[in-house]
Amino acid sequence: MKSPKRYFLFFFFFLNSFFLSFSQPVDSLKKVLKNAKEDTVKVNTLSALAWELQLIDKFDESLPYIKEGILLGKKLKHKRELALLYRRSGDYYNFTGDYVESRKEYSNALDIETVLRNKSKMAVCYKKIALLLVTTKQYSKAISNYNDGLYLYENMRDTASAVDILFSIWEVQYKKMQDLVLAAETLNKVEKLVSRSGTDSLHAILYNKVGSFYSK
Repeated sequence: MKSPKRYFLFFFFFLNSFFLSFSQPVDSLKKVLKNAKEDTVKVNTLSALAWELQLIDKFDESLPYIKEGILLGKKLKHKRELALLYRRSGDYYNFTGDYVESRKEYSNALDIETVLRNKSKMAVCYKKIALLLVTTKQYSKAISNYNDGLYLYENMRDTASAVDILFSIWEVQYKKMQDLVLAAETLNKVEKLVSRSGTDSLHAILYNKVGSFYSK
């Protein structure tokens, strides 16, 4: 039998390795940033650094890099990365509970992605805004934004993402609004979509949701 001391040492080594694996990208990006010129590479680096910090829940540390990236992105008119930085900013304010500012930043990102005609990223923005609206109990507006994202995914023939959004709508109708009629209608939409082009995994998820619904 292994001693408690050996278990502790193993656990300590595991945690140390785990945190080191996350800190290495941050340290590397900070080194790149020290010698970076005011160009698109710097904007990309600032955005990547903010993302890595948010991944390890260091949201407060990410904010200065986000702000610097947005200022430089505007100056260089680097729209693609600027939209991403606005989403990072929205995530920061969402994490801190400033939902008004968060929605503003997500909307800024959506405006840019709309100009760029980047449908997949537009859909991501709609989903983030919808989730925010669910948090603030604005369920009808949340569903409206989900539907905007759904339209884009259907237009791109991205069945998996379309089904994911429909399930999100169903969750709001079923668990938040407790409107079983609307929830049933949404499940019917999912069933039709999955039956046409769904995989086995999508069928499994559907059956699970249907079972949960009818148990209610």
